[in-house]
Amino acid sequence: MPALDSPGLIFCGRDDGTIVLYDRRTATQIRKLHGHKSAVRLMAWCGRRNCLLSVDAWGSIILQHYAGDRVGQTTPTVLFQTRLPSGKVVAGMLVADAAGNFILSTAVADHIFNLEDGRLECDLVPRDGEAALATRKWILDPRAPVTHVLCVEESCVRVHAWAGGCAEVARFSLAQLMRPAERDSGAPVTPAHSRNATAYTTGREARILLEFVMQNEPASPLQLALLNLDFEVGQALSRSGKGPDTNHAFGRMKTTVDDTDGKSKAPPAAAPATTVLSLTPIPLADIAHVIGISDTNRLVFLDRCSWVCSVDLAASACVGDSRRRRHQAEEDGESDPVPSAPAPTQRHFYIPDVWFAGWGWMSYVSALAQRDIVLTRGGNLAVVRGGLDYAEAAPCD
Repeated sequence: MPALDSPGLIFCGRDDGTIVLYDRRTATQIRKLHGHKSAVRLMAWCGRRNCLLSVDAWGSIILQHYAGDRVGQTTPTVLFQTRLPSGKVVAGMLVADAAGNFILSTAVADHIFNLEDGRLECDLVPRDGEAALATRKWILDPRAPVTHVLCVEESCVRVHAWAGGCAEVARFSLAQLMRPAERDSGAPVTPAHSRNATAYTTGREARILLEFVMQNEPASPLQLALLNLDFEVGQALSRSGKGPDTNHAFGRMKTTVDDTDGKSKAPPAAAPATTVLSLTPIPLADIAHVIGISDTNRLVFLDRCSWVCSVDLAASACVGDSRRRRHQAEEDGESDPVPSAPAPTQRHFYIPDVWFAGWGWMSYVSALAQRDIVLTRGGNLAVVRGGLDYAEAAPCD
């Protein structure tokens, strides 16, 4: 559900294949656009090109262009219409507008397309004997979105360069996420299952917000952690600086495109990751769904009592880091006399239970557009204008 800050429009894909354009100021329908023959699953707005990219449940891909800045008043032009050759269900999409590519992910592979003409450039598939992870999430590296892209998995972060067929140029292991209570008690730790990853910047620092749930506990609240991108983007590039070093490219993945004889060949395996990136836990309880990150770096989320809330990410990270040091000190037999109070959380508004009746938290789509909250489920759309302007302190547990 792409929401355009200017001129205040919202694109919504429906299960009947249509794409509907709404006015964000009034939540009224403006018009229906050229749609699909099956349910629309993913959409993204390409701001540099004034284009809307959409993918349906059958793997059909459409790119529509809007002339000038009159997005809601002109009939879009279909630039290309193609489909995913494998016929697999598309589970994720990333658009790299500046790089001129987009990635479609299925349960078994990732597919790199050209954004100009819809041409499939290459497929990234697992090596023989390895399994694709269904929880991988592609995000643009906020420090170098034109040249690099990140693939976040449950155990590592892989850095890929758009040059050379989206080659993997570096890999970093992730520290295991565990609940402090389990760690302190010595009980077995339940592995965390990655659900989503969102990149954002604060000052000169780039970070990734990671969302986890505990495996075998689908009803458990979300766990959050912050990952600092403090590694060098180009540290695994070739010494000549002309592109990725093929001796260290494609760690877990291989490309099906080969310019010599057209056959699939697996490049040499990348060296195992030696650097472990630490995670800073965000100590927030009862998070049901993350809505987004505001322009002031406040995390906006829905709690399990149906309240839309927000909290300052920097303050939460400080609390999480303090608690992590305290737990480490306790494990080392030391004492930490400084208590860490939770970061203050604000409540903004309540969503009636009837909105979720028959659907549940995970069956609706939400978006954050400036200070407006957009909610949709079952073909209904609601816009809470200035939803973050109304705030009260949330009660402490």
